[in-house]
Amino acid sequence: MISSQSKSRVLVFAAHPDDEVLGCGGTIAYHRAKEEEVGVCYISEGVSSRFNFEDYKIREKWEKEMFNREEMAKNAASILDFQIIDFLRLPNLRMNDINILDIAKKLIKIIEKFKPDIVYVNFPGDMNSDHKVTFDSVFTALRPSTHHNVKDILCYEVLSSTEWAPSISKHNFQPNTFIDITNYFDTKIKSINAYNFEMRSEPHPRSKSTIKSLCVFRGSQIGVKYAESFMSIRRLLK
Repeated sequence: MISSQSKSRVLVFAAHPDDEVLGCGGTIAYHRAKEEEVGVCYISEGVSSRFNFEDYKIREKWEKEMFNREEMAKNAASILDFQIIDFLRLPNLRMNDINILDIAKKLIKIIEKFKPDIVYVNFPGDMNSDHKVTFDSVFTALRPSTHHNVKDILCYEVLSSTEWAPSISKHNFQPNTFIDITNYFDTKIKSINAYNFEMRSEPHPRSKSTIKSLCVFRGSQIGVKYAESFMSIRRLLK
């Protein structure tokens, strides 16, 4: 369980608007309660795959939905009190058509400007291909360098993506880091409500009851009421 007295700068990379609240909404609230600065960068616009990308008239429709989703993100940001760094608006579920290095170069500029100590990012074994590309791009951007001061890289889980991956070892999310969000669970749910259009009814994993159940389960693994869990990819102790 993470416990630190020093203040850190925290950067969250989210493949799509809503990943940040599903994966680490309580953790963002935890960092903000410690008066640590938190920024979120959204990589994909998150909606265009639902439409015919080439049809201009349809394009107007999905762009409207994209802007609506960005407004949801802004509402979530006001609830959790984090800074939105950027909406990169890369094509939804088509990010694997873009060279990883080209994406990484965009992220390097963000990392060098924000100067985070801790980075949270999607888990690479998720079923959603954008999540994998996001991780690969972030990890490439964070290769050991004197140009950034990142000490911790942690992957978060996103319901309806992480647990839907094939049940083979390289895809398994096996958390080794937990954050007690008992005091921030209600805030996490409020931030999820900002994306109400993206939520689903039971028994879908993105239903509010399942989200609560996961937090309860993760909490039970470390003896607290509610928790969020992560896979620590790299940690530098100084």
